[in-house]
Amino acid sequence: MNKILIFLCTALSLTIMISCGTSSNDNQPSASNKNQTSSNHDTINANSLPLNISIVLDLSDRLIQPNVTPSQFYNDTAIINYFVEYFIDHSKKQRADKCTNRFQILFYPTPSQANINNLSKDLCIDLGKLPHNEKRVKLLEMKSKIDETLDVIYSKTLSDKKWVGSDIWDFFTNKQVDKLCIRPGYRNIVAILTDGYLYHANHKIKEGNSYSYVLSQTLKDGGKLISRRNDLKDLEVIMLEVNPKTPNERDQLVEVLHNWFINMGVKPNNLSINETQVASWSETIIENFLNH
Repeated sequence: MNKILIFLCTALSLTIMISCGTSSNDNQPSASNKNQTSSNHDTINANSLPLNISIVLDLSDRLIQPNVTPSQFYNDTAIINYFVEYFIDHSKKQRADKCTNRFQILFYPTPSQANINNLSKDLCIDLGKLPHNEKRVKLLEMKSKIDETLDVIYSKTLSDKKWVGSDIWDFFTNKQVDKLCIRPGYRNIVAILTDGYLYHANHKIKEGNSYSYVLSQTLKDGGKLISRRNDLKDLEVIMLEVNPKTPNERDQLVEVLHNWFINMGVKPNNLSINETQVASWSETIIENFLNH
């Protein structure tokens, strides 16, 4: 009897060992699947975070370039409206008391015109600071409020014709983007609407063949943008309405901008540089970027 029990126990132990060994191997991800698993994990995490969308507008003479159809104002507002609709849709899918999404449109440096400065306050919506019974109301009026405000700002800018430029280089280099556009625990997205020729009249730096600005001459000389940081790994950046002055400048302009962001630490899959397009194409580009 004892011999039979010993035999049965031994057989049972062997069965359990074989079974556990097989189960352990089956549950281990293969080497070929590790990168995909990591990528899916990152996407899930990003999509589960509250939104923090910032749109940086370049109110320079790009607004009056003749090769943009139907107009730069039309293209910009169409792009902004798509981001607004995405933000509203994302926010409505969440419980009001839990939604802390944030949306803003900003200019850098702050416009000297007092009325534009005051109007820009209507371009920031922080749902985390509102009582939950007011959030739905704010979302319902958001699109029309932004449309009206942008119409006044663009009209004022076009009539004043004060083209000092937008200091996008300084905005990133001196970490204004950190203060204004990056929040821990959020999906931080910065959309920049510019022709790509980064320039501000009061901020011009040259270090060898690197500059704080981009002009046709710097491109002709093979110039680069100065990079003074490399810590923007948690920021997503999409640049839209890049408008090369000549076809020959296109590739170099896009490369200079792309390399600048990469050197500042933005991950390649979180970066998109795009030329001016018809509105429907820009919408597709933005949709793909937001859902990547």
